[in-house]
This record gives sequence, C-alpha cells and structure tokens, in this order.
Amino acid sequence: MQRLIVLDALSLAYRAHYAFIAHPRRNDRGENTSAIFGFGHAVLRLRRDQRPDLWALAWDGPGPTFRHEMYPDYKAHRPPMPADLAAQLSPLKDLARCLALPVIEQPGMEADDAMATLARLGAEAGYEAALVTSDKDLLQCVNERVSVLAPQARGGEYVRMDADAVRAKWGVGPEGMRDVLALMGDASDNIPGVPGVGEKTAVELMKAHGSLDALYERLADIRQPALRRRLEAHRASACLSRELATLRDDLALGLTLDALRVAPMNPEALAAFARRWQVGELERASVV
Repeated sequence: MQRLIVLDALSLAYRAHYAFIAHPRRNDRGENTSAIFGFGHAVLRLRRDQRPDLWALAWDGPGPTFRHEMYPDYKAHRPPMPADLAAQLSPLKDLARCLALPVIEQPGMEADDAMATLARLGAEAGYEAALVTSDKDLLQCVNERVSVLAPQARGGEYVRMDADAVRAKWGVGPEGMRDVLALMGDASDNIPGVPGVGEKTAVELMKAHGSLDALYERLADIRQPALRRRLEAHRASACLSRELATLRDDLALGLTLDALRVAPMNPEALAAFARRWQVGELERASVV
C-alpha cells in the first residue's frame, strides 16, 4: 500500500530547538541553528525510514482562525515563541524546499486541520496515512488507514499510534478523544473544558457513557452530586470545548495529492543552504 506522511512543522521545530536547549548549536555568526539541524535530520530520517510515496509539511497559517472567532481566548495564554526559534522559521521553509518537501500553509488555517484534511483525502484515495506529531488532538483522526507517529521523549524514535494504541494510552478510542478533551480541557490550547474535571474523570465518564451527548442525556445517573452539579453548570463550556477540539477535515487546500508525490531533492540548493547556515551534516545525511 502506498504511503502518505504529513509532518507537523512546529511540533518538529520546537522539539528540535529544545533538544539542544542546554547547549545550543550556533554558527560563526552566532545564529542559533538547533532547530534547523534537528528538523533537517528528523525529516531526512523519516524520508529514509518511512519511505513515503507522498509527503507534506503542515504549517500554521498567519492570522486568526475560526476557533479564535468562536472563542477569543483560544491559545491566548501561550508564551511567545523564543526569539532564537522564531528566527529559524523562515530558514526551515527554505530547507523544506531544498528537500522537495511541499509546505502546506494558508492564512487562518491551523496545521492540525490541514493534517486532518490530508489524512482523510489520502485514506479515501487508498493511501496509508501517517501524521507525524506530538499533538494529542490528531489522535481523533486515527482509523484503519490513518495512524499517528508520535516522537518519543529522547532520541529520534517514533511510536506508531493506531486505534488499539490510542485505547491503551487514553482508555478511549480515537472517536472518544474530542469528548475527553471537551471535559478535561486542553491547557496547551487554552480550551476550558469543565472546571474540576481532569483526565481520569473525563475518561471514566466517556467509558461509562460513550459520548458527551449521551453523558448529558443521562446526567441524572451521575451518582456523585458535586460532579453532577459541576457538569450541569458548565455544560456550555463542555460543548464549546468539543467544538474547539474537533479538527476540520474538509479544508480547501488548493492542491491535489499528486502535488505531494516525493520528488528528488535539490542538491545544489541544499549545498548552498548548508554553507549559509553551517550545517554541512545535513548535506552529507541527504546522500546516505
């Protein structure tokens, strides 16, 4: 079966940057190249090990999204990106072009929704799709043809999360992930959830009731009075949180899957990039 690999750009960039946080890589100009180096090696390794037929790099587009319109505080608490990392974003896009890795980015579009859309399109076209990300939101996309490649805490290893792996880790299947997030919230995205309901309680409620709608239909069955009152008082927040956590897989990306077919890298452009940023290891790794 042919394979589609979709990479989460910022997930890889942050991971690479912080892998060298104690001893940042710098070139002779003093520019931090940690993310460039780590990102490049990760992409080249994924290309070599996963051998995709199609691939793409999903990037958060500029400007507010429909989630900001729905909830102005969406992601509002996030600290600004470290300046050293922000300075490497444009070079990372240049590197992607050198590697012939298509970049998916549109104003008002989040990378997660682009990844969900590509996963659906790939699966419908008969591809096996893998989403490379550490973001738990993408687990809701997992099915018979779609999996998540989740990076491990150390090293360059990835764990493939299929539906069974999602159930083993979270206690619910992919279809239950957005409802769990609706209850417990998501601090990384400032999704509020239901105050006082954590991951354990959210999972137990979904195991018992199957869905958020079913839970509220049988709210009177909740035996703990305090929990029942909390769920009742914050029903609107739970419903809003589910909408915020639900990924869109129907975006108009303005391209066909054939545009994502793996193509030869550009050795001249990569050599020039490696000289500019003094990351010659990437040029050597590209020919291994």
